[in-house]
Amino acid sequence: MLKPEDLNRFAAFMLSQHGARALDYAESAILELRRTGESARAEAWNRVQMRLEDMLGGRITRDGHAIH
Repeated sequence: MLKPEDLNRFAAFMLSQHGARALDYAESAILELRRTGESARAEAWNRVQMRLEDMLGGRITRDGHAIH
């Protein structure tokens, strides 16, 4: 199980490497993993995707801290 800090780091890394396209990559991973029956791995990618959305939407920093 990934810790919240790990999810934040991974999402921040994806954003630094791919920008907003990171969302597309996460979505592709989720769909492919669900298609192949790997629901636990798909759920992990879903959590990454949610972090990406929060970071891009300005709700959390790339460190995972909430922006008020």
